[in-house]
Amino acid sequence: MNNNEQPDFYYRDEVLDNKDSGSKTLYEVKVEPYKDQNGEWVMIIGTYDYDRGWRNLKEVSCSDYHLVGQRKEKINIMENFKKLPKKWLVTGIVVVGLLIAAFGIYGYMNGLQKGAVGREVPISRSYESMKSELDAFLSKAREQAGVTKANSTAFDKIMLDAVSGRYQGKEGSPTTAQPGSGTMFSAIVEQYPDLSGINNSYNRLLDTISEGRTAFNNAQHKLQDQLREYDVWRSSGLFHSWALRTFIGVPTNNLVAVNEQKLTGQAAYDKISRVIVSGLTSEAFNTGTLEAQDFMGN
Repeated sequence: MNNNEQPDFYYRDEVLDNKDSGSKTLYEVKVEPYKDQNGEWVMIIGTYDYDRGWRNLKEVSCSDYHLVGQRKEKINIMENFKKLPKKWLVTGIVVVGLLIAAFGIYGYMNGLQKGAVGREVPISRSYESMKSELDAFLSKAREQAGVTKANSTAFDKIMLDAVSGRYQGKEGSPTTAQPGSGTMFSAIVEQYPDLSGINNSYNRLLDTISEGRTAFNNAQHKLQDQLREYDVWRSSGLFHSWALRTFIGVPTNNLVAVNEQKLTGQAAYDKISRVIVSGLTSEAFNTGTLEAQDFMGN
């Protein structure tokens, strides 16, 4: 070996042995070769244990040792990191940090999207269910009154007004009085003067309206509760609400209302959130007064 040239650098995962002694002890380099006071290349070697660290350290001549293989024990990751150039370490840390941030953002956005679906789909289903209940109510009322569906436009309007509170007794519930000159009865007779059997079926019709009104109110209250929770969820928190508007776009197309046409998103929300009330109720909010309307005008 040329004494002016530095010997090969032995890395920690390389194993050295004494050329002449035949010793069974294998060593690793702790300090790379350097020249001693006599100008000879030497190095500091020892045995390394991952649990106990360096042992049996000594300074030896580089010419007395040679490379015999690679370490087969477990690899100490942190020690290997220490051997990497600093710029690699910084780059690796930055890349790992970016990956962690990306997965965190993805998880957060995915949670927001699931939250929107979990609220908007039930709201759409509740709206369709309320429409189905109203349709079933109208079919039953037409049958009891003897009105055909082809001629039911005016009758349906009267029934919907009754369900939404347009015609009610003084206690807020349908009266059991016999038909006479009451507002709802008069409205039906006015639209259907030749309707036969209305007197006989009127009491059953009142029961149907009472049941329909209860079912409709319960359905509408449930829907409004769902909308209220949805509004609180999407409006709470500065970053939360901003992320929902900017990245998820709530209300999304999962919110659906189908009437004459299919509405989605904000248009569907505007339609669904509109509380159904009678003309009398709207007038009461405008004037500030409400006079209870009796079915029979009593």
